[in-house]
Amino acid sequence: MAATNSEVWQQGEIVAIRDVAEGIKEFVIRQSMPVKAAAGSHIDLMIAIDGEPTRRSYSIVSQSADLSLLTISVFQVRNSRGGSIAMHALGVGDVLDITQPLQNFPLRFGAKHYVLLAGGIGVTAIVEMARQLREYGANYDFVYVARSKKAMAYGDALRTLHGDRLQVFIDDEGQSLE
Repeated sequence: MAATNSEVWQQGEIVAIRDVAEGIKEFVIRQSMPVKAAAGSHIDLMIAIDGEPTRRSYSIVSQSADLSLLTISVFQVRNSRGGSIAMHALGVGDVLDITQPLQNFPLRFGAKHYVLLAGGIGVTAIVEMARQLREYGANYDFVYVARSKKAMAYGDALRTLHGDRLQVFIDDEGQSLE
C-alpha cells in the first residue's frame, strides 16, 4: 500500500536524532506498520504541547529501503505554537502516535522539464522528489533559497547529489532569487 490520504494511525519510535542545520533536527522514526512513502508525502503526529495532545504535520525527507524507517526534519521556531519546541525536546526511544504516510503533494512523471523550488525548511518536502527525478533521468532544476549556509538543511548532500542542477541563493551572502 502506498501513501494516500487515508489516515491509519500507528506507533512511531524515535531511533535516531541529529542536527542537520542550525536549529534543525532530523528524526528517524521506526513505524509499527510500515508502508511505502511516495515522494512528497508527510506524516501527522501527536505531540504534547502544554500537556495537551496536539496534531502536527511533517514532510518525509526519506525512507529506508525496508520501509520501516521514516526521516523527518523539524526547524525549531521560537515564536511558534509550540510543536517544533516540543519536537526538539524529544529523545531517542520516545514513542509517538503517527499516521502512515499521507500524500497531498504528489510527484508526477512525464513532464519535459521540472523546476523544484524550496525555501528554508520547505526543502524537506522536495528532497526525495529531486532524488527520484535524478534517478529517473528527468530534466530538472532544483532551486534552494535559505537565510544562511548554516540554516541549509542537507545543503552539502544536495550539492553532491544534484551538482549543477542545484541553484542556491543565500540571503546573508547578498544573493536573492529574482
